[in-house]
Amino acid sequence: MKKRKKEYNFVLMVLGLVFVIVPLFINKLTVIRMLMSLIGILIITLFFKQKDFKKNIIIYIVLLIVTVFIDSIIAANFIRIPIYTYNIVTIGNTRVYNSIGYRIWQCDINSTDNMKVDKFYTKGYICDARNIEQMDSNSFLNSVIENYDDYHNSYVKIRGKISGKNGRTSVEMQPYEQNNITINGYVSFADNITLKVLFKNAVSELDLYDIYDEITVIGIVKTLEHKDEKFTIFLSEAEMISDESFDKYEIIVNEENECNTDNNIIFSGEDKDIYTYCLDDITIKYSNNNYELSAALSSSKITIESLFENEESQTTDEEGNTLYTFKNYNIIECNKEKSKDIIIGPKSMKINSTTCSITEESPTE
Repeated sequence: MKKRKKEYNFVLMVLGLVFVIVPLFINKLTVIRMLMSLIGILIITLFFKQKDFKKNIIIYIVLLIVTVFIDSIIAANFIRIPIYTYNIVTIGNTRVYNSIGYRIWQCDINSTDNMKVDKFYTKGYICDARNIEQMDSNSFLNSVIENYDDYHNSYVKIRGKISGKNGRTSVEMQPYEQNNITINGYVSFADNITLKVLFKNAVSELDLYDIYDEITVIGIVKTLEHKDEKFTIFLSEAEMISDESFDKYEIIVNEENECNTDNNIIFSGEDKDIYTYCLDDITIKYSNNNYELSAALSSSKITIESLFENEESQTTDEEGNTLYTFKNYNIIECNKEKSKDIIIGPKSMKINSTTCSITEESPTE
């Protein structure tokens, strides 16, 4: 009789272990894995044959915790779909398994070949951003209040204009209307609803972006605040994925109808001052936006040094001033030892067409 009991206990333990271990090797999203694991824990609990119901409950809970811990170690270190997860989010062709202390990204729900682990939730969106359909910020902000439950805790990809900026850590977007001023991306913002984008990590590229610039971000819709008839949507764990390149641009100059020979200052820096000569304006043209030269320099979208790239020729006079010729304009760089001036003018501007201001020297003691 005792031998049969031992055999029965042995069978219980083996069967329970099989039910607990097998789901660990199934790398697929299915409720069967969890059911098998829970049944296996129940079978192992029966092996201990505690008469006290409370003791059985304690044993079951302890075994469950151990199983969850083992599942977490295997999923996080071998990048597998976890058995136990408190939340699963599907974004287009991507699925995210949120577990305690980590999450697994399945970048293709039809395959387990391209999965990634985010231990301790330190990363934002880490799959290919093309998996998410892009939304215009106006469309999103016009629909998010009425459909907040559909967006809540979901990842979204938004492209819109910056209405506010806080260093490298966050930006704001608001609904806007295009106005007649197209230079520098100017629009009219409405303040009844604001999308506050909180970046997972500081974004150094934000140094190049100003208010009115377009930006694309991915993040998770986390909270909604309503105060004084105004709404604020918080987009957390955000990543900036803008494809705007400030490396390629075209400089466009517009000549004055009647040349005013006075130099007009448009930018003042610590080492250089930039003037225009016989020009109405200078525009920096990118693929998506146009900026005044002064605005592009102020936001470091371009540098003063880059203005001299790709010149056709250069000539230096006896005073040490250099004329750089380009396709549609010329630049005079005044003698660096005597002046801070850089003068941009039309193609007809010669090296002696205008004069350089002389930097005042400090009196010697």
